[in-house]
Formats: sequence, structure tokens, C-alpha cells
Amino acid sequence: AEKAAFDKCREAAKQGATAVILFDGYGSKYAPTFNSQSIYETVTVPVVFMGTKAWKKLVVDRHANKGAVTVSLDIDIAKTERSGNNLAAYIDNNATYTVVLGAHYDHLGYGEDHNSLHANAAKDHLVHHGADDNASGTAALLEMAGRIKANKKLRHYNYLFVNFSGEELGLFGSKAFVKQEGLDSNKIAYMLNMDMVGRLNDSTHVLTVGGVGTSPAWADVVAMAGSDFKVVIDSAGVGPSDHTSFYNAGIPVLFFFTGTHKDYHKPSDLPEAINYQGEVDVLKYVTRVVEKMDKEQ
Repeated sequence: AEKAAFDKCREAAKQGATAVILFDGYGSKYAPTFNSQSIYETVTVPVVFMGTKAWKKLVVDRHANKGAVTVSLDIDIAKTERSGNNLAAYIDNNATYTVVLGAHYDHLGYGEDHNSLHANAAKDHLVHHGADDNASGTAALLEMAGRIKANKKLRHYNYLFVNFSGEELGLFGSKAFVKQEGLDSNKIAYMLNMDMVGRLNDSTHVLTVGGVGTSPAWADVVAMAGSDFKVVIDSAGVGPSDHTSFYNAGIPVLFFFTGTHKDYHKPSDLPEAINYQGEVDVLKYVTRVVEKMDKEQ
């Protein structure tokens, strides 16, 4: 529903609308709420929601009695600007297409943006270390950059490595990167995202691979995991991480994730709990994916 509403609002803005009013004509039990951390891009015009009672009173009943209905909006907008930096490195093989490997390097700080799951985050003012979310992905990206740079056989694609900022606040870094660079499937072959890859369970070996439905090539890639992992497949190209920004630009994506845990978004997400050998195993799999895709070009 959120995606459908976003698409309609974006199209209305493109067609010259100065504002968009969404309405509920069915009397839904729960009204939508504003999500400042939405995975979708900001619409360029004001968007408001009209509940069922207001819709019936101001539009339906007026239309029945008077014909055309005029609705006026008086909106105050407070704009807050914050800055962040994406960090990128590039291997130029003079290829037609580029592969993006990404991970976000931001976390929650002291939980001041109200996204901490610690019971007394505002009062206790504790550092949220983010060892799994997402120092594990940041380290994985650095390791993948070294492996790809050292492998001279990987020459059929260019390779772009990006650590994104602002992911926890709503994918701001990856949204901005895709938009500013004008990225789409005419330039980017695919994108791999590593977010929370440091807590592989030694008993179950469950690895979630998202975005499998975004390219027919991914079926064989998932099968490559073999007996090393119990792969849980998520076909969707959207989710609460940076691959979504690329999928929304029409780029095939894969998302690697070893699962949530009791320390998620808490100060207790510490290095001591990282399964380092498990992360190495995940990296071996991601490396096989890159090698297979490059070889087939």
C-alpha cells in the first residue's frame, strides 16, 4: 500500500500537481501514520491524508448538494537539514557495466533519533556500538574490495564499493547516491548489500538472501550456497536496507543477512557476540556469487 501511494503521489507531482490529498473511503480501522524513515524517496509536493469522516463530510456530502468541491490546504512545513558522507572506492576495468557492493556504516549513536530498542535510551545516554549492525557489513565490504582487487580474473565488470551513511534514518545515503549519480540498469549490472552478517547461528546456519526475485540469474546463485547454509529466500527487492534504493531504480539486487537478535538496536550489540568464522563463511559465499556473475559475462 505504501509503494502504491508513493507511486501515485510521485506521478501526480510529475504531472504538475501542487499537492496530493489521499483519502480513506472505506473506514479502515487504523489510519496511516507518517514514517520519517520510509524506504521510499521524498515526494516533491505536500501530501496529506483525509480520514473517512472528513472525506464524507467535506467531499461526498458537499458534492451531492453542490456539485463541484473545492478543498483548500494551509500547510506549514519545517525543513531540517543534516549532512552525512558516503564513502566509495572504484575498480575501473573499462567495462560497460558496473557492479555495486554496499553496506551502511552508520548506527544509532546514543539513540537520540528515537530508533533505539533500549528501554531507557534517552535517559541512560549509552553508546549503541552496532557491532553487527553494521560494523559486520562494513568490514565485509572492505574484505570484498580486497578480494576483488586481488583477483585479476574479475575483469568483465567495473566494481564500485560504497559505505552508506544515513541508512538508519531512512536509507538517506543510498537514496542520495542513486539519485545524484543517476544510476539505473543501463549502468549498473546488479547490487549486493551486506547488512548484519555477523551473527550466523552455528546450530542452524540460517542465512537470509533477499532480492531473489529481482533477476532470473539469482536462482542459480542461491543454489550455490549448497550445504554451507540453510538459505531463507526473500524474493522482494525492497526492505529496510540500502539495496531498496537500487531496486527502486530498476537494478537487480541481493541482500545478505544472518538474522536479527536480542541485541538489535541496543547498546549490547558488541564485538564479543560476533561469529567471526561465520562471517568468513558468508564472505566466501558472496565471493562465489561475484566470481560466477563475472565469469558468465
